[in-house]
Amino acid sequence: EVITVGANTTLNIQSGVVLTHVYKLVVESGATLSIASGAQLKFKSATDVEDEGPPKGSISVLGRIYADGATFTSDTSASNFYWAGIYVVNSNPSGSNCVKNCKISHCKFGLTLYNSHFEGAGNGIFLDSISNCLNPIRLTGGSHVDAIGGNHLLDNIEDGIVIYESYAGRIYDNEIIEHSTSHGGRDGLWIHGSAQPMVLNNQIRKTTQDGIRCENYAYPYLGGWDEYGSPIHGYNYIHDNARYGVSIFTGSGAYLGEYFGDDWIYGGYNTICSNGTYQLYGSGALAQSNWWGVDPDLECYDFTSDTKQYLFGDPYYQVVAPAFRYSSCEER
Repeated sequence: EVITVGANTTLNIQSGVVLTHVYKLVVESGATLSIASGAQLKFKSATDVEDEGPPKGSISVLGRIYADGATFTSDTSASNFYWAGIYVVNSNPSGSNCVKNCKISHCKFGLTLYNSHFEGAGNGIFLDSISNCLNPIRLTGGSHVDAIGGNHLLDNIEDGIVIYESYAGRIYDNEIIEHSTSHGGRDGLWIHGSAQPMVLNNQIRKTTQDGIRCENYAYPYLGGWDEYGSPIHGYNYIHDNARYGVSIFTGSGAYLGEYFGDDWIYGGYNTICSNGTYQLYGSGALAQSNWWGVDPDLECYDFTSDTKQYLFGDPYYQVVAPAFRYSSCEER
């Protein structure tokens, strides 16, 4: 079945509705797709159909999408059957976009943004879970997302969250765990381009490559300061990744923490330990006041990164206040 939402119209999919054998769902520019909690959409495998146009076995959004508590999956759960995913393309509606508390599984690309905006108070990417996908969350083509928070990315195949030549404001409270021996995942968070997201309270574990990878002038902040200049600690838990905890390439850097006294530590309090080769690879990181498991001089590849004033205990076991989140897509 092909479903098209025409310009200046709204399609409301109510709670309890189950749509099966969906071939394409196309939301044209100026249209809105609204999906209520409890609705289920089951898509045909992308290998079942061959044609041109919007990606097969997919949702293509050129207008606006608002989904809260829905389930998106394949008609079959077999590991070799994947629908294409949700694509938001050239979308910058006045009401912005929001995808919250949804479950996405068994697709090639869970949620992909190209030159699209999820911005404004309460609008962002706050999924419940994405599992058994090739790439769960991708921002490309100059997309702009204010918040990526509370997402559970489990047992996926390649990179967890990809920020490619796009803007992401805060990336927080996410769990990226890719532990399948058949899948394995590559990087937990891959930032390519000049993005400078604030990265807080994330768990990134058991990837087959790096916990966080920075390339092509990326510069993430694992903590920092708020609008009043007060310190914000990172509290990221980057553990048991196969190669590096944090890697820095191609003119990039990273702000992992800066010490100005016991009461003034900006960032820091990140746990980066028990990763395969090095906890920190590459130069250009300001990385004070973090926990490396042991002396960071033994654990970091390039000593030009500043790891002074390192912690002597693991902050992961301290009481950590959760990062700020909106409770609903529409909260202002």
